[in-house]
Amino acid sequence: MSKVFFPIQSVRIDSSTTSKRVPLPANTTNIRIYNSTSSMAWVILGNSSVTAAIPAADTASSGFPVAPNTVENFTATVDGTATHVAVILQTGTGFVNVTCGEGW
Repeated sequence: MSKVFFPIQSVRIDSSTTSKRVPLPANTTNIRIYNSTSSMAWVILGNSSVTAAIPAADTASSGFPVAPNTVENFTATVDGTATHVAVILQTGTGFVNVTCGEGW
């Protein structure tokens, strides 16, 4: 049985068309991403050098899109190797909120 998402810590990322990277709390396993902007956000989880980049059309790339004004839930990495999150917006500026926690 899944338990309700229990938030532990959040970070409000001041995002733009330039990649921005922030650290995640230690041992993060579940994250909730709220893209409060009117632009598509591209998000990638990784180490202290991770960089978000919107892929060219018809090409595969690391990371995942988060639609405007939506919330997505993800399992970071069970082994704790994701220590940072990077975000880039397709257009404009705004805040993408990342909440780390347990459960769904």
